[in-house]
Amino acid sequence: MNISFSMRLIKLMVAFCLLMGSYSAFAQQDGYLEVVGSVLQDSKGLEGADIKIFKGNENVDNVLSSAGGKFIINLELGHDYTIVFSKNGSFTKSVIIDTKVPDDYKKQIFSFKFKMDLFKAPEGSEQPKDAEKPVAKLSFSDMYEDFDYDAEYSKTRKTELESVKVKMAAEAAKQDAAKKAIAEKARQDSIADARAKQLALQKIQAEQEKVRQDSIAKENARQQQIAAAMVAKQNAERDSIAAVEKKARAEEAARLAREKAVQDSLAKVVEKSRQDSLLAVKERLRIEQAALAKARQDSLDNVKKEQLAQAARDKAAQDSIAQVNARLKQEQLAKAAREKAVSDSIAQVKEKARQEELALAARQKATADSLAKVQDKIKQDSIAAAKEQARQAEIARVAREKAVSDSIATVKAKEELAAKEAAKEKARLDAIAKAEREKAAADSIATAKEQARLAEIARQAQVKATADSLAKVKAKEEQDALAAAKEKARQDELAKASRAKATADSLAIAKEQARLAEVARQAQVKATADSLARIREKSRQDSLATVAEKNRIELLAREERIKAMKDSLETVRKKQEEENAKLALEQKRKEEEAVEAKKMKEIEDQKKALASGGATQAQPKKNPNDISAYRIDFEKQFVPDGIKDETITEPNRTIIRTIVKSKDIQATYLKVTYGYGGVFYFKNSVSMSESNYSLELQNLRKQLQNK
Repeated sequence: MNISFSMRLIKLMVAFCLLMGSYSAFAQQDGYLEVVGSVLQDSKGLEGADIKIFKGNENVDNVLSSAGGKFIINLELGHDYTIVFSKNGSFTKSVIIDTKVPDDYKKQIFSFKFKMDLFKAPEGSEQPKDAEKPVAKLSFSDMYEDFDYDAEYSKTRKTELESVKVKMAAEAAKQDAAKKAIAEKARQDSIADARAKQLALQKIQAEQEKVRQDSIAKENARQQQIAAAMVAKQNAERDSIAAVEKKARAEEAARLAREKAVQDSLAKVVEKSRQDSLLAVKERLRIEQAALAKARQDSLDNVKKEQLAQAARDKAAQDSIAQVNARLKQEQLAKAAREKAVSDSIAQVKEKARQEELALAARQKATADSLAKVQDKIKQDSIAAAKEQARQAEIARVAREKAVSDSIATVKAKEELAAKEAAKEKARLDAIAKAEREKAAADSIATAKEQARLAEIARQAQVKATADSLAKVKAKEEQDALAAAKEKARQDELAKASRAKATADSLAIAKEQARLAEVARQAQVKATADSLARIREKSRQDSLATVAEKNRIELLAREERIKAMKDSLETVRKKQEEENAKLALEQKRKEEEAVEAKKMKEIEDQKKALASGGATQAQPKKNPNDISAYRIDFEKQFVPDGIKDETITEPNRTIIRTIVKSKDIQATYLKVTYGYGGVFYFKNSVSMSESNYSLELQNLRKQLQNK
């Protein structure tokens, strides 16, 4: 009976040891909640938003939203968290997350996606008390077997926040209106200044035109005076010829003297005309050189401004690179912290395995001591029984000596059998304990390695995402800088070519004008000399010619000179008109290029806005928020032609389904509004941006109405 009790005690101790080992190996939890989301403002991703994570009342982590307002947070299961979102110039919001889950889910990794909209705070305003409470509460849903919002609480907070948002929007609109009024006044003042400058420029141009017209009028008057002087001289010559006819050859000497006086006078007139033409050409060249110097100075000023702007852009690029380097440094520090945490976790696991091994050794020692006590008690009981049997054999004397001898042999046999059984049981318990100890150590190490592997995978994914984002930002900045440099080089080349062409054209016009003036002067001098030669020859050869014939000849000569002057002026005028037409065409071409470049920039901006808008749309959870069930199968379901809107209401969301069917398109559009405020858009179960959703439906409605 004592041996049976000892065996049961040993078995109970072994079972207790196995149970404690299983509990220790099973006590680890490696599940967590991954929170993925975006911080928005005015439907755009808000970069640099401050996100604080509180476990209870302890601030355990701080992160910043990346490009597009994106963030990722991993929360341990079994705790209460408060996530606080803030940004300078915006109202602060918070979300409460309860990560407690049933025991069956403690090793599961959950993921939840949501958006946080931070609306702007008017300048000088404080956060209203209605906006201080958390905007949503998130906890594990037994019905969905996943994390979900408290729909009633989210609905109540959404109503309260809408009233606050409307009030703050009105205040912000009032401030924006004041700012716009100030900006409009500045713009009007700028326009008034520009108009005043334009009027002043027009006045200067009118004065210059008046000076030019006055110069032309003076030149015409001078030419008329020269022509009148020529007519007067011709009349004097005719009088002289008449006198010669009357006085004949006797007054030849006097006639020659008068001809010499006429030649001297004509030489002075011609010289004065040449000097006046040269002065006019020099004055025009001086004006054009001054204009050219001004254009060159303006060009130098523009180059200096462009250099300053380029320096500002270079500084902005250096600042952006410094920010990127700072973020990389922070990520490296975070990586080092994570690696230290993994190392600490492995050390803790090893220490725990060592403690468990020590506890197992203590339990084995206790088991051995218990077995020794049991064996000692069995031995003492056996000896007492033997003594009792010996005493009885002594009383029975010789008759019972054989029975005593048999009893002793029986006791020895039982003791040997009990010792053998105890040795076997001890060996079996040692083998079981060793196997359990090795299994516990292997499981602990495997768990630690798996946790380290998952942490390393998450870290590498985050580092890769950050590197990709930085690479994209850097590539975009380099592309923009390269495009700007190319555009600046092209504009500089065009401006340089235009300035060179304008300078060359101005010099060519000035040279052509000087050449034409010189040609006109030489023609005038030649015509005058020819006319005088003809007059002298005519006087000598035909002193009997009539005055009318001489007047006709002189009139023809004067008309030829006037025609030559008109032709010269007409040629100059045509050259000037052609140059003005070329300049107008060049200006028009530049304006068209500027308009085209502006259009292309607007198109690129719209593409970027559409791409960023589509990229920031968070995908709803597949279960239970899967929307594929609401897509229409046009091949299996009959749908009439046209466009139809339907509203589907569920406990945590509202779906507006728009069914479009025509000869050209068959599509199902969905607008899904969740109770916590999130809104998502889909076309044939594929996520799309709000702008694309509205634009496509608007175009489809117009097309179907026109048909």
